Amino acid sequence: KDLWYDRTLTFKSDSMKTALDDGDYTADVESSSSMFKVVACALSIKSGKITATVTLSGDGYDKLFVGSAEDAAAADSSQHIGYALDGEGLYTFTFPVSALDVPIAIAAHSVSKDLWYDRTLTFKSDSMKAALDDGDYTTDVESSSAMFKVVACALNIKNGKIAATVTLSGDG
Repeated sequence: KDLWYDRTLTFKSDSMKTALDDGDYTADVESSSSMFKVVACALSIKSGKITATVTLSGDGYDKLFVGSAEDAAAADSSQHIGYALDGEGLYTFTFPVSALDVPIAIAAHSVSKDLWYDRTLTFKSDSMKAALDDGDYTTDVESSSAMFKVVACALNIKNGKIAATVTLSGDG
């Protein structure tokens, strides 16, 4: 028999995820270990593929592997992800990210112990912000006080750091 039944579906907006536009972003990263601290993360999205460049707080790990420590130890060294030094001498690692907001298995190689350790990283989509290229920008500024009126604001961005030059009205 061809029977049709009325049903109601309720879609929960609090669990909705938006498709990410191609571009460069910064994001917060949650690590499973305090010994594996990510201090900065840049995400690059191109054609739906996500690549992360994470900066670690120290130099205790010299290689990463997307997967388990057991798989990393058995893998060919060409599959290991080496570090690059950033402008401040910190270790950065670049690797593909399969998903946001879920723990991703990462094996980290300890320099001092010469062992692989299981870690997880979770890239937080709700913290993502579009990254601005180095350069000079202007922006409007609102003040909460009429006595502190901003008439111009110039921003200089260099290596992820922002400097603002603010011009106020009046002379007092």
